[in-house]
Amino acid sequence: MFTIQTWVSDQWHSDPVPIGEIDQHYCLFDDLKNYDFIWDILVERQAILFGFVQINYNGQELIGQEMFSQILITWHYYEEILKQMYKQNFASATQPEGGDEPVITVCPHNTDSNQIILEVFPERGISHKDYKIFILPRKEFLKALYDALITYHQTDLQFYVVDEHKQAAKRHIHSLLNQPLY
Repeated sequence: MFTIQTWVSDQWHSDPVPIGEIDQHYCLFDDLKNYDFIWDILVERQAILFGFVQINYNGQELIGQEMFSQILITWHYYEEILKQMYKQNFASATQPEGGDEPVITVCPHNTDSNQIILEVFPERGISHKDYKIFILPRKEFLKALYDALITYHQTDLQFYVVDEHKQAAKRHIHSLLNQPLY
């Protein structure tokens, strides 16, 4: 089972936070109890949310702070991964804050079309974690990522105050819902 959570902060963290301390430095984006905090950052202060998307499979973290950035940019990268997989059956993403080498690649398994291979590479500058490779159920992974993307956009919609921006965001969500990317 996949668990995908969007962790956000108003602070830039140059070093990864230990997994056991994440909730001390970040809050969950789609948790209603954090609405006022996020509203204050995005609307009152007109500041930026930083964070990462933590993807766990059966309790094991697959991806986390390797993709730390402005949260809207991080989710843009995950949306691009979904689009690439949908169109060309292969995807890669670089670290959002720069670099041209992939941090994440997703490709079909060589012998089982129901599985994918997820590779997470060490990221220079932020962490020196070991290279990780996972064989995952294809549809379950892509659907979980797609559902989390929709949840992110629907939650983010609550923080738009300019009507034309809100309408554009609604159109984007509608286009995603009309063509599921899994």
